[in-house]
Amino acid sequence: MIDCITWETAHLYGDAWASHHRLRYKLFVERQKWDVPNFNQLEYDQFDTPAAVYLVWRDNAGKVRATTRLVPTSRPIC
Repeated sequence: MIDCITWETAHLYGDAWASHHRLRYKLFVERQKWDVPNFNQLEYDQFDTPAAVYLVWRDNAGKVRATTRLVPTSRPIC
């Protein structure tokens, strides 16, 4: 299943919100060794704002397997 999650709706999806940040930590910090902001094995960056929308794919067991972030181009990014 693919969920469309925002800061306002994150509470409706159980632990999917935190799990997607954990997945990003595993991919970017542990695997790629990127020096990006993280805390308690959760990765985040300057584009994680209330304007962002996240598409999160969870398998049949509910585990987050993939995620992407959509950021509106009609607003300043940096």
